[in-house]
Amino acid sequence: MPSYKISREVKGEKKMTKTVLIVAVAAVFLVYGFILWCCIKVGAESEKEYMKLAEKRGKEQQCDK
Repeated sequence: MPSYKISREVKGEKKMTKTVLIVAVAAVFLVYGFILWCCIKVGAESEKEYMKLAEKRGKEQQCDK
């Protein structure tokens, strides 16, 4: 095998590795973003429920007086 052919194969492997790495980083970023979005959404819903309960308790305490 001529040395230039080996050199091309090594460059091709490096290019492929770089592409796979970029795709992997993008996938991790998207998964992280999705998990973060889910946590924020659940937190907002929990806060709404908490506010409803706090408001309900406030009304009950006023009625008791």
